[in-house]
Amino acid sequence: MALTYQQGGWALLQNCHLGLEYMTELFGYLGRVERCHPDFRVWITTEPHPGFPMSLLQIAIKFTSQPPAGLRAGLKRTYGSMSSHMFNYSPREEYTYLLFTTSFLHTVVQERRKFGPLGWNIPYEFNYADWYASCLFMQNHCDSLSKKDTVSWITV
Repeated sequence: MALTYQQGGWALLQNCHLGLEYMTELFGYLGRVERCHPDFRVWITTEPHPGFPMSLLQIAIKFTSQPPAGLRAGLKRTYGSMSSHMFNYSPREEYTYLLFTTSFLHTVVQERRKFGPLGWNIPYEFNYADWYASCLFMQNHCDSLSKKDTVSWITV
C-alpha cells in the first residue's frame, strides 16, 4: 500500500467485517503515514459488526447502499442497469421472456432476503453477478439454437 498512498492510487478492501484484526492494523498504519498524495483513497466494504474498530469509522466518510423496497422498484433497478445491447441481444422471441423471468427471479430473491429465516431456509443472495451470469448463459443458449430449434426449458 506504500506506493498507493505515495502515488495517489486507490485501494479497495472488501468484506472487512471478516478481518477485524486487520482493520485495527490498517488504522494504525494510516495514523503513522506522514504525508500522502491528495488523491489517495482507501475504500472499505463491510457489513455492520459490533467489533469493527470505532476509531476507523470515526475518521472515515461513510456511505450506505440499501436495495430498493418492493418488486417494482427492484425490477426498475435491474432494468435500469441493463444496456440496450443486452436487452436487444437476440432476435429470438423467447429471449426477452427469459430475460424478464431471470430479472423477476433476481428481484424476488433480493426482496425475500429481508425476511431472514422466514424468507429462505438457506440464505443466498442471487446478487447482480449471479443475475448477469444467468443472462449470459441465456444469450449463449439462444446463440446455440438454430432457427428451427426451440429453447430447452429443462436446461434453462
